Amino acid sequence: MLKTQDRKERSSKKNQGFSLVELIVVIAIMAVLVAVLAPQFTKYIDQSRQSNDATTVAGIVTAAEVGISDLKNYPNIATGDYTITVKKDGTTVTFTGNTGAENDMKKAITDSCGPLEDLKATAKKWESGITITLTYSADGSVTIEYEPTDFASYIER
Repeated sequence: MLKTQDRKERSSKKNQGFSLVELIVVIAIMAVLVAVLAPQFTKYIDQSRQSNDATTVAGIVTAAEVGISDLKNYPNIATGDYTITVKKDGTTVTFTGNTGAENDMKKAITDSCGPLEDLKATAKKWESGITITLTYSADGSVTIEYEPTDFASYIER
């Protein structure tokens, strides 16, 4: 009978679980890890968003250049300055001339990149917006300027 009781006592000691101190130590270690890793994690998320913004803008610029070179499908695109603004609520295109040119440029970008309202800036760094000034000259050349200037240096990498 004594042996059975000893076994029961040993098995009950084995199944006691974790002590409160052990749980507090584990939680403290996890809290320290989270405190150390969270800033790095958010930094990497914003870097990813900046890359996404650069890819979006590069796609928009390519689509605009295709629209300029493909006057068969976009016949109203005219020479002048097109201002393309990418913000967190979508993209806008303006042209200081006839609205047919603006509409054809919007169509060229939409055909290649999707709806303008889906082309958004997502990084905190450029939450005020990214402005692309695309100048189409009579000789067929295209010049592109970016605002803010730190975006221009970022996309040139």
